[in-house]
Amino acid sequence: MNQPRDELLERYADAVAQDPRRPSERVRNAACAHAQLLHDQTAAMLPAKNGAAARPAANQPQWTLSLVASLAVVGLAGLMYLQIDRSTQQDREIAMGAAAPSPTNPATAVATHQEKSANPVVPPPKVATQTGASKATEQFADASARVDAKREVRAESSGRMAQSNRSTALTPATPPVMAAPPAYSAPAPAPSPAPATAKDVAPTAIPLLDAARTGNTTALQELLAQGAPINARDDNGNTALMLAVRYRHATTVRKLLDLGADTGLRNHEGLTALQIAQQMGFADIAETLLR
Repeated sequence: MNQPRDELLERYADAVAQDPRRPSERVRNAACAHAQLLHDQTAAMLPAKNGAAARPAANQPQWTLSLVASLAVVGLAGLMYLQIDRSTQQDREIAMGAAAPSPTNPATAVATHQEKSANPVVPPPKVATQTGASKATEQFADASARVDAKREVRAESSGRMAQSNRSTALTPATPPVMAAPPAYSAPAPAPSPAPATAKDVAPTAIPLLDAARTGNTTALQELLAQGAPINARDDNGNTALMLAVRYRHATTVRKLLDLGADTGLRNHEGLTALQIAQQMGFADIAETLLR
């Protein structure tokens, strides 16, 4: 059966035939014969060397089983470590094959700790083990031993602290001697002025006090010009100057001081205008009263 004609292959064959670098027919035949000889020798040596057909090296089912078994062993070892680490110390000792410790008093625990400190136990050298499940088990046992050692040290420290606290509690503490406070005599309160009555207050005193309370300096000045008493008091004994200070009317305070208001008077609480300013925290008005 004739193969279909391929124009591209024909052009390639013509180009190769016209290439001056093309080897001669003798060289091509010698190369082909040598390649055939090597192929025959290799085919003849393989059965004699191996004795059977070579098995495929990839995707063997035994490798998959080995990998799954190794992962299962590592997972079981990790679960065992977590379970024992979260259990109590007594359960871990039972799981590791050690006898349960007998209860001891604090004095015995302290003596045991001192003996351990004087003669520290040197762990035996570790022997290199095989990889896989045996190595994971050894690492788990080593980690468990370190955790147990730390917890034993903490328990012994707690026992020593408890014994120390118990001995301290049994020893009666000497109360500190407190020095007697120095004698302090409170100053005698200043006599409060008698409350003003209706007959003591002039008719223009009430509008004067209202003007001082609201800070109406113009009305206050007109009332004083009409004869209102500048030191008139309200029911609490506050003068117009005290009311202007309490409501922080600095202009009214200066006007009352200029017109001769008395800064030494006290209300029913025993406070002067300056003390009211200091109590309210009005530093600017206090400076005005001190001038």
